[in-house]
Amino acid sequence: MTVTRRLAAILAADVAGYSRLMAADEAGTLARFKLMRSDHFEPAIRAHGGRLVGEAGDSLLAEFASASAAVTCAVEVQQKLAALNAAWPEDRRMMFRMGVNLGEIIADGATIHGDGVNVAARLEKLAEPGSVIVARAVHDQVKGKVPHRFEDLGDKTLHNIAEPVRAFRVVPPSVSGGAADKRADARDDQVTIAVLPFTNMSGGPEQDSFADGITEDLITALSKVHQFSVAARNSTFVYKGRSAKVRDVGRELGVRYIVEGSTRKGGDRVRVTAQLIDTESGSHVWADRFDCDLVEVFSVQDEIVTAITARLFPKLVDVAARRRGDLAVVALTAYDHYLLGREALHRGAQAEYLEHLLKAVEIDVRFGVAHAGLAFIYGFETLVGVTGKSLDELDSLTRKHIDLALAPGVSDPETHNDLGLAFGGLGEFEKARYHLERARALNPHRQSTILSLGWHTAHMGHHAKGLAMIKSVLALNPEYGDAMRVTLIDAHYLLRDYVAVINDVTDLDNPIMHTRLVLAAALAQLGRHEEAKRAVADFEARRPLGYDVPGVARVYARMSRLPEDKEHWLEGFRKAGLIP
Repeated sequence: MTVTRRLAAILAADVAGYSRLMAADEAGTLARFKLMRSDHFEPAIRAHGGRLVGEAGDSLLAEFASASAAVTCAVEVQQKLAALNAAWPEDRRMMFRMGVNLGEIIADGATIHGDGVNVAARLEKLAEPGSVIVARAVHDQVKGKVPHRFEDLGDKTLHNIAEPVRAFRVVPPSVSGGAADKRADARDDQVTIAVLPFTNMSGGPEQDSFADGITEDLITALSKVHQFSVAARNSTFVYKGRSAKVRDVGRELGVRYIVEGSTRKGGDRVRVTAQLIDTESGSHVWADRFDCDLVEVFSVQDEIVTAITARLFPKLVDVAARRRGDLAVVALTAYDHYLLGREALHRGAQAEYLEHLLKAVEIDVRFGVAHAGLAFIYGFETLVGVTGKSLDELDSLTRKHIDLALAPGVSDPETHNDLGLAFGGLGEFEKARYHLERARALNPHRQSTILSLGWHTAHMGHHAKGLAMIKSVLALNPEYGDAMRVTLIDAHYLLRDYVAVINDVTDLDNPIMHTRLVLAAALAQLGRHEEAKRAVADFEARRPLGYDVPGVARVYARMSRLPEDKEHWLEGFRKAGLIP
């Protein structure tokens, strides 16, 4: 019998804690193992020129002609599996240990044998779940050829291997301080994003400064958003003039999302296009185009950056909330619940928003931004009517959560914004203004803060100014839900533009309870009493149990600073027959 020997790089992998996983869910564990093998291991092995040569139970064995290919494949698979496992509770994650060796093997048909294989299998047993251990032979071959550093583990005595083997743990760039680690200090609860240099499409190099200015301003604006961790300019401008795949850029910069775009000038006009791309899937999350008069370059830059940021923020929050997968099996953190709550509020689902915030503070009692959100929702709960609590009870809860939000100190715009709204609902105008202005100072491009300021400005008695601010935000954010658009109704009512109020409510997909009351008040103010009666009847048909109509009237009156505005609200409710 002829024995065929050859030199090869061998990758051995097995599942950590496989027996425990099988005991908990035999059928499910087997199905997940097969899925990981077919969807992740096999494609990666083929892509790097290797072949799967064997599997037994929870173990896999692959052969490569190159040590670099074997290490690259192992790291790539581990990174993909880490992302996949993130959607599972810790005790249900299927994590692999991997070992790579370079040595002589004996080929026996489709299978391989020999000490080279045995060493790879023994090294895999040394690896921690999710990690890769390589032999010295592999380390010496690939060092400087792959973008990883190696942690020397010293000589290891391996079972049934005559001589000790020097072992090294592979440390990928995402945790090694290499190029892809430029965002390694980012919090786990942040969205990582890079803005690539915008392309000058005007045909003249003298226009590069405009495109660069747009890029730099957008980096600065996005960096002020609490949920975003943004790659620095010196990291992204190395890609200027280069054609690079988004997945490669995402890996090199350590970011999940990329913003890229172009500028084109023509006469007194400028056009800017921008798009948001998911680096993992390569898919477009969002894209838009902006056309402006080129009156003065810096004001145009600010207008475009504001518009892009306004559209980008809700898209990213939505993606961040939804990318967590099947919520029934995810162990959500406090921040997860906060993000999901904000997304629910964006859709106008106040009850869902409240539920997520309550879960967030249950997990982390010092989570200030969630307490601020609760102060806001309880402050306006009388208007929404989710819990059916009395106004006095809600005022007490609002003040409780204001104190809890202030306790750890406030440094982010979201907390300041929600505190400003909560104080506004209580009629404490100076405190409301302070927190809303602090929110704007911390992030001038945060459109929801400008919307809140517009609403507050209208209730302070500057009706037209407040309305203009509200309209500017809604024009930039046509996708804003009903919960955001109710600010327009208040401003129009304060301006005594009752026809606009009627049109505003008609435009809503699912009017919130208090907007039906304002509609009835507006109709009554116009003398359209039969229509007002129908609006009240419609409200009564939908009225939640315990909904406090006199409480709604009191809240509206105290939210407005001017005595004539206070009376204006009460007058409308009286004319509609809602209060005595």
